[in-house]
Amino acid sequence: MTKLILMADGGSRGNPGKAAFGVLVWTGGHFVISNSVIEASSYQTVCACDSTWSDAEYIGIATNNVAEWQGLIHGLEWIASNYELSQIHLQIVLDSKLVIEQARGKWQIKQDHLKPLASQAKEILVKIGRVEYQHIFREYNKLADALVNKVLDQVK
Repeated sequence: MTKLILMADGGSRGNPGKAAFGVLVWTGGHFVISNSVIEASSYQTVCACDSTWSDAEYIGIATNNVAEWQGLIHGLEWIASNYELSQIHLQIVLDSKLVIEQARGKWQIKQDHLKPLASQAKEILVKIGRVEYQHIFREYNKLADALVNKVLDQVK
């Protein structure tokens, strides 16, 4: 199986407001958040990976949750167009607890406007050989967050 790591973030300035997502996909390796050896109170994000693909996109006026789902979907669509899904071991890393739990099927999707997005993601997720979900705190999602902010900073 090919190991992939998908990290995504979505943001909205105004919520709802101008919104964008950022997504990265790494091949090989692993993603962990670990205690720093030097200082026990600090943490570092580590990705020991072979290569990366990233993208970011402005999606217009939307909520944070829509942007988070769109980031996940965009990454999944890229994976689906570049890999044999049944041969993938995918680790999804997001700072949105809502999207993680809804994608896993652990939380209900109460907002009607999120249901089509969840369905779109699940159409791809069910075809993937093995999927793991990892919720991380915002401070560990700086790479995807930076992609979002770069796009939003360019929107007038």
